[in-house]
Amino acid sequence: MFEYIFEGEAEFDDFSLEDLKKVEETLGVKLPDSYIELMKLHNGGDLAYSILHSGRVPDGEVEIENIRGIDLEEGIIESNYLVEEWEMEKGLIIILR
Repeated sequence: MFEYIFEGEAEFDDFSLEDLKKVEETLGVKLPDSYIELMKLHNGGDLAYSILHSGRVPDGEVEIENIRGIDLEEGIIESNYLVEEWEMEKGLIIILR
């Protein structure tokens, strides 16, 4: 169902339930089932289609080039660090790049 949205290889090694558990514990969240299912198929990477058209964003479109995968050193596990570094509201999870 989701395979067509990615271009190229996955960003990280194969998804594992052990890594998922550690990432969720580190971030203090339960990740959405739809995101988890997507990462099981393709663990992050560049998107084949990067422009999202929406009336809810300035200029009517936003570019999203990459979905961050599940990894113990990089990917979404870096969210807490990035939120602090960018002075954003605590509790956000950075899944897009």
